[in-house]
Amino acid sequence: MSHVTYKARDAAKRGRNVKTFVQVLTGIKSEDEFGYSDTSDNASKYADDIADESSEWGRRYLRRERQPTWTWRSLRDRFLEEKLPKLKAGYRKEYERYLQLPEFAQIEDITIGDLRIIDLDPIRDKMLKAYARSTVNRAIKQSREMLTWA
Repeated sequence: MSHVTYKARDAAKRGRNVKTFVQVLTGIKSEDEFGYSDTSDNASKYADDIADESSEWGRRYLRRERQPTWTWRSLRDRFLEEKLPKLKAGYRKEYERYLQLPEFAQIEDITIGDLRIIDLDPIRDKMLKAYARSTVNRAIKQSREMLTWA
């Protein structure tokens, strides 16, 4: 029996997705899809992490999400997907509305890594002209929470 077979059996005992484990371990899947290039014994640990469907790597793999480049829109959508179920049912729509104000539209397709303060200041200023200060404060607070969550 090969070392891969032994490792696959161990992975199965730990509740891992064996097919995924073997594919990653044997290199059928491109290792750099996930930004990983180590070919040493760490490859077994890496394969184990991806084959664990309850881990972040496993969830990314199942969603076919390789090194995601989050735009404002995709980050907001993922954040709301996680956040809204935790909120009281009556507050969910209002919470969602603050992160979907029309002023955010101009940055929706900018990747988070490329956002600069000079991109955000004009949005805040436009919101201050259009909405009550409390609305703007909530939108900014929730945006910070979203970025921190990321």
